[in-house]
Amino acid sequence: LFGRDMFVMRSALRCGKVSAGDTVRFCVLNNPRGPQATEVHSLMLGATWQSQETLGRAFLGTLKLFSEDKGWGFIDCPDTHRMFGKDMFVHKREFTLPTPNGTRIQFTVELAKDGRPEAKNVQIVGPGPFGFPQPAPPPPVEKA
Repeated sequence: LFGRDMFVMRSALRCGKVSAGDTVRFCVLNNPRGPQATEVHSLMLGATWQSQETLGRAFLGTLKLFSEDKGWGFIDCPDTHRMFGKDMFVHKREFTLPTPNGTRIQFTVELAKDGRPEAKNVQIVGPGPFGFPQPAPPPPVEKA
């Protein structure tokens, strides 16, 4: 139809692993650089994220690439990487304390509204590179 390969960003994937030669369905977005695939779904058996057994399972991973400024980051976890083909997204609302990259955490996986997997119910289980995160000290009390 377009006479060339279709560009696709990883964020457009709505399934697990996709490999060269897999059959997929997708929408097309025309942008100034040419056509781009969006809403990419694999049609290969067992490739959907919904087919992964995560209900009631807790996973262990290491926080990486977390940015307080952006409010999100990723978790490196071999088990979820095998299941979903990528690091696990985590939002800052899952943390009760500032948590440095490198911290070992336990989490569950839920599919977000857009169908992508993300970490939920995050708990710290091991120290990061500078030890366990510490709660902020209480504000000083002013004396009258």
